Amino acid sequence: MKNLSFTILLLIAIAVINASNTCIAQANNLTWSKNFNESLEHAKREHKYVLVDVYTTWCGWCKKLDKDVFEDPNFVNYVKTKFICVKADAEDPSSGQELATKYGVSGFPTALVFNDKGNLVGTINGYNDTSKYIEKLGTFLKK
Repeated sequence: MKNLSFTILLLIAIAVINASNTCIAQANNLTWSKNFNESLEHAKREHKYVLVDVYTTWCGWCKKLDKDVFEDPNFVNYVKTKFICVKADAEDPSSGQELATKYGVSGFPTALVFNDKGNLVGTINGYNDTSKYIEKLGTFLKK
C-alpha cells in the first residue's frame, strides 16, 4: 500500500512539473503558454488567434501590463473567447528569443498577433490601458 501511495504521489508530481513547463501563468482563468508552436496548433483547431506577449524580466512596463491589463476581468473575458495566449521572454533562448528576433521585436512590451493560419496580422507596441489594448486587438480580428 505504501508503494502504491508513493507511486501515485510521484505521478502527480510529474504531472504538475510537466504542466508548469507549458503554462507559466493563469490569471482570472486566462492561461498563458510558453510554447508558440503548440499554441498555434491549438488556435488552428479552435479557429482562434494567437496573442504573443513578448516581454523581458527587467521591463517595468511589461510588469505593469501584466498587472493592470492582463489581469483585468474585461480583458480576460474579451481575450479568452478569441485568442490563445503565449508569453515569450525575449531574452530566453529556450522560449522567446527566436520569436522576438524573427519578428524584429526590439522594444518591450510588444504583442504579436497571429491568425489561425500562423500569419502575423498585427503588433501592439508598448503599454496600453485595457480599453486601448482591446481596441487594438479588435482591429486585427478580420485580417
